[in-house]
Amino acid sequence: DGNLTAAATVLKCDRSTIREWANNDPAFQKTIDNSRRGLLDQCIQTAKTVAMGIPLRENGQITGWVSPPDPGMLRYFMSTLGRDEGFGDKLDITSDGKSIAPIQIEVITSRDQVRKEEND
Repeated sequence: DGNLTAAATVLKCDRSTIREWANNDPAFQKTIDNSRRGLLDQCIQTAKTVAMGIPLRENGQITGWVSPPDPGMLRYFMSTLGRDEGFGDKLDITSDGKSIAPIQIEVITSRDQVRKEEND
């Protein structure tokens, strides 16, 4: 999984030797990078399982949770992977170089503020 210390142990050499091989051989470095990407893919799959939870099923129906969804991990996925659909934490405003001076932008951080202003 791209762990240089583990590779050095298996090859009975120093970690610095592995690093030197990688620095001198682009194909060897690419192998290390690909291995690390594979580990990252596994981490993302595990994070997805944590985010979505593991349902408890009986007779084809969800009756509870072996592991409930993690709201923090769900928010993370929504804010990173869903950024293009408007789920990010930031809002980019562009004006094609034109002034937007007469516009006032107020950031509302809670739904209660929205409801209060709707009732006013």
